[in-house]
Amino acid sequence: MKPKNAQLNRIRWIARITGTLLAVFILIFVSLSIVGEVKETGCTYSLAQILTFIFWGIAMLGLLLALWKEGPGGIISLSGLAIMYIAGLFEPEANKKAMLWVVIILAIPSFLYVCYWMGNKRSQSKKNDQSSQRR
Repeated sequence: MKPKNAQLNRIRWIARITGTLLAVFILIFVSLSIVGEVKETGCTYSLAQILTFIFWGIAMLGLLLALWKEGPGGIISLSGLAIMYIAGLFEPEANKKAMLWVVIILAIPSFLYVCYWMGNKRSQSKKNDQSSQRR
């Protein structure tokens, strides 16, 4: 359903544009980076690194899911980012401060999706309450 509220519509489109661009760019960049590094050095990754990459991918896929289902996609993305950050804390070589900023930047579209979803549900429930009171 399309919301009648112009502010909710703006939030939705900002989240869609930024989320899609971030997700596509990062999924391609990280995938190619991992493949290239493994081919060149044959290095292996620690469990914390593997979990970080897996949950980062889940977070980015959550952003893509949010194109159709704003609420579940935003929640999956936020959850994936939180778990990714926690897994990254167990990696001794990781720059924790930089990783926190990356998570914050990536969480912006996810947060906007959740705000849109909650605002849209609230406006629909108000509309339903008003129509039921008129009867």
